[in-house]
Amino acid sequence: SAKYGNKAYELYYGPGGRHVIEFVIDPVNDTLSFGQAYTFSYNIPSVGSAWGITACMKDANTMLVGNSDEVAELQLNSSSGTFAYNYLFTVPPNWYISWGSDMVYRPSDNSIFVVLNGGGSGGGSKVHQYSYSGTLLDDVFISPNPNSNMTYPNMMFCNGGKIFIHDGSNGVYEVGTNPLSLLPSTISYPQPGNAGDAASSPECCDG
Repeated sequence: SAKYGNKAYELYYGPGGRHVIEFVIDPVNDTLSFGQAYTFSYNIPSVGSAWGITACMKDANTMLVGNSDEVAELQLNSSSGTFAYNYLFTVPPNWYISWGSDMVYRPSDNSIFVVLNGGGSGGGSKVHQYSYSGTLLDDVFISPNPNSNMTYPNMMFCNGGKIFIHDGSNGVYEVGTNPLSLLPSTISYPQPGNAGDAASSPECCDG
């Protein structure tokens, strides 16, 4: 899932190719309505096929996506109802963007934060911070980590200029930056235990 302003976005693979589905959020009436569908009717032109595992919005027309070992951007064209796929970078060996992953984009420094799993024989999960061109700027273990009891962190979102992470059952933690660290949460987030995703607008990541 991804969000920008009052719009939410979902990725869908079905008849006619790969699609981004846009929904309009009405917070007053607590409703969600169909906005627009964007279609890319050809095969994703990369081995990593960064599609469908993690997503966030960079701006109103750019969605960031990740899968396996690859991060890419989708350029949405509202006039034609299509999108273009642009490869960005590959994550380090033995780390993977999998079903227990998520990502957020921070506009102030043009960086991308991604939850990665694997790490070779040691296993575990990390948050990596990348420049937009793919340089690894910082990282921190989130599982195992003596400051948390998270086991499968799969939700990342921002609020009030801070980044938060959640695994659906063991509470919310803040991802501190400069350097990356895992901190007790400064907000209460009563997410249901079976929740599988979270999304926020990119400006929420800036203070």
